[in-house]
Amino acid sequence: MTLSWRSICPCPLDPNLRIPRDSSLELPLPEGESLSLEHTLKCGQVFRWRESASGIYRGPFRESAVEIGLHTGRLRLRALGPSVAVGEIWRFLGLDHSVSNLTRGLDAEPWVHAAFDALPGLRIVRQDPWECVLTFLCAQWSNVRKIENSLEALARGWGSVRVWPDGGETAVMPPPSVFAGLRQADLQPAGLGYRWRYVVQASRQLAAGEVALESLRSMPYPEALDQINRLAGVGRKVADCILLFSLDQPGACPVDVWVRRIFHECCDAELRAMLPDFESRRQGELSAIEHRAILCLAQEKWGDRAGWVQQYLFHARRLGLLQPPGPGGPV
Repeated sequence: MTLSWRSICPCPLDPNLRIPRDSSLELPLPEGESLSLEHTLKCGQVFRWRESASGIYRGPFRESAVEIGLHTGRLRLRALGPSVAVGEIWRFLGLDHSVSNLTRGLDAEPWVHAAFDALPGLRIVRQDPWECVLTFLCAQWSNVRKIENSLEALARGWGSVRVWPDGGETAVMPPPSVFAGLRQADLQPAGLGYRWRYVVQASRQLAAGEVALESLRSMPYPEALDQINRLAGVGRKVADCILLFSLDQPGACPVDVWVRRIFHECCDAELRAMLPDFESRRQGELSAIEHRAILCLAQEKWGDRAGWVQQYLFHARRLGLLQPPGPGGPV
């Protein structure tokens, strides 16, 4: 399955071309490929991209702010701050991969096919790894609104704010070194609760070079997982989110309450065969043993594209778009 993940759709313009500071730049989508900004930017991968009434999205991109619009198969891009290359946005949106190739052969099961059909144009992003680390440290035992508020407070409190011509603002996250010396009282306005320790400790580790995030892109998944787990506050689910949504590890498969429900509803017999004490386990919290069983099943079914499939299933389940394998209402 590795070959199809590496299917490349080249950027139609010079990928090193910089987005003009004072005007927009347009480029076409790859022929035969789709992109939904809504599905991609509002499916739990990123949390600080805002949609305008006209369907344009604005969000942070490293030290810059970027505006992305989509009309009749063409992207329109604008940027504020340090210049951004077209190829960087192309990769951020996952447009260098063919969704049709990635999903080919994975939808034999009706529930997977239904998720693909329900969410055309959903793509796995490759966001800034540092912001991704912060995002999923803040996301533990929290809801979407609280995650958004905490991240925005961190960016506005210690980063910089880019102001668009119409007065709109996008706050840009500072580097790890900025948070490394902070204390609990400093971070209280961000509403992090116990997570403040993780933010400070992980910042210190990254600032000291204990984990080099960019190097994880080229590592085999098990090695990258071992490295990212060294960061404070990072467990298996958070590690898989970081690896999948920022570091080119499509085999990473985050398992949360939604994904657990999907596997119980759609793979009941297979999970029972793997877990002799299945009934008692399904009633309680997700255990390490059950987590491993779900991951093993996902890898067996989808190989190194398990993370890609998981994101379709996760978002479709949250939106109530999946039907159970048998008769009944939405799963």
